[in-house]
Amino acid sequence: MGRLRTVLVPVLSLVALVGLWQATITVFHIKHYLIPTPLEVWRNLSANGLLLLADTGITMFESVLGFLVGTLAGIITAIVFVYSKTLEQAFYPYAVAFKVVPLVAIAPILIIGLGMGSLERSSWLPRSVSSPRL
Repeated sequence: MGRLRTVLVPVLSLVALVGLWQATITVFHIKHYLIPTPLEVWRNLSANGLLLLADTGITMFESVLGFLVGTLAGIITAIVFVYSKTLEQAFYPYAVAFKVVPLVAIAPILIIGLGMGSLERSSWLPRSVSSPRL
């Protein structure tokens, strides 16, 4: 009974959530372009599954690349700050100021300045990865 319960509870929870999703859209007459129904989502996934899978691969590549670049930038910055107090005193205030500005606030500037290519998009993540390490 224990194994059946560990499978049954999550499945029933998923069914209940999908039912609640559908009921909410139906009861409140929410337009499909605001929140699609579960059936519309399933149809879209079925019709465009391969395209979505390919796009997921691109997104994963960009995320991993950005994470690696950001981590490397954070490590290098930390090493420079540890071994050069002059550089730390010169640039640490700017690093802190850069950290407190939300990425959402500077995203338009990054989009305009860096562009929308794959390499450019992966360069946004280093800012969010390296800043917290400072």
